Amino acid sequence: MARSSVMVREIQPLLRDATAVTNAPFAVLYEDNHLLVVDKPPLLVTMGAPAGTPSLIEQARDYIRRRYDKPGNVYLGIVSRLDAPVSGALVIARTSKAASRLTEQFRQGAVLKKYWA
Repeated sequence: MARSSVMVREIQPLLRDATAVTNAPFAVLYEDNHLLVVDKPPLLVTMGAPAGTPSLIEQARDYIRRRYDKPGNVYLGIVSRLDAPVSGALVIARTSKAASRLTEQFRQGAVLKKYWA
């Protein structure tokens, strides 16, 4: 099975203002019917934030709702998260089937993650 590569950059020590980051425009690196790859800025949590707190998953859902004029719930699956302090490319599954397959690839070690400090 071919290995994929995910690049992640460590946050710069001087970057401390989370407000500017969480209000930054949402950057989509790649998109198809199965995947959404986004550029996660530093200091933005991937998921699990309290209600009303910005998170990458909520920004991604809002993006899908606006782009495709989808009312209601939007399924997106985080298969491998990035910690809040780091930035980098994050792959999000747009379907449960894609989430299952990506999760299995991560579990088998078929995805190569690279961390740059």
